[in-house]
Amino acid sequence: MTYGFIAALGIAFAFLCFIVYSVLTAVPVERREYLDSPPAFFKLLWYPIRLIGFYIEPYIKQKTQDRIAKLITFAGYDYVFKPVNIIAAQAVFAVVFGLVSLVCLSLANMGLVFACGGAVYGFIYPPLWLKGEQKKRSLRFMKELPFFLDVITLCVEAGITLNGAMQQAVSKGPDGPVKAELSRAIRDIRSGMTRAEALRLVSSRINESSIKNLMSSIIQAENMGMNLGPILRIQSEQRRVERFLRAEKMAMEAPVKMLLPLVAFIFPCTFIVIGFPIYVMITEAFAK
Repeated sequence: MTYGFIAALGIAFAFLCFIVYSVLTAVPVERREYLDSPPAFFKLLWYPIRLIGFYIEPYIKQKTQDRIAKLITFAGYDYVFKPVNIIAAQAVFAVVFGLVSLVCLSLANMGLVFACGGAVYGFIYPPLWLKGEQKKRSLRFMKELPFFLDVITLCVEAGITLNGAMQQAVSKGPDGPVKAELSRAIRDIRSGMTRAEALRLVSSRINESSIKNLMSSIIQAENMGMNLGPILRIQSEQRRVERFLRAEKMAMEAPVKMLLPLVAFIFPCTFIVIGFPIYVMITEAFAK
């Protein structure tokens, strides 16, 4: 009886190992020669993300994939992630954040509610992270754009074609989202795409109305045969004014944002420092 139980247990364990091996080996090898490396916190959990993504991909609605794809494109990670990677990362991060919260809160004798909160935060973290990256990328794009427009304007006014001016701006400009988008537009043009289509794709990858207006102005000027130099110079000045107004708006919002930390943290400490000596003096006076 004992030997039969041990044999059955061994067969069950071997069958379980075979199932796990089959599940793991069914995932195809990912070729990332032409893709960028994922960020560090995604790279640590990349294999479970790929594993879960492989099995849930057939069940993801196309509408959901399109929505996630837009977030990825706006954040500038379309050469890093696929929509299924972000959706799978939500499940993986929910488990990891939940387990970490459970372990930490168990040591602190806290309840499971906070562990569930950690799991929920892990689930919503990837889309929130993409939106934060989108905002940072847009701000940096708008900050660097006037310099690139100045270089392109000088080159166009010197007699260089718009493609050559864009190439000069890419070669002379600093690394960043503007340089990356212009380089991508140049590659699209060289691959046979028209310049108008390449510029429209640039505006579609940057979720900013001013960029759409800029690209529309350039395309319209080319279609009408107008001189691009004055138009580019006006657009450069306008983008610089918008950058100044954005900085001015952020400066005006700073006092309002500082109000909560002042009320919650600094004022109570100030009152404690001022009131403690008075409290000591009053208690000593009553003691006498």
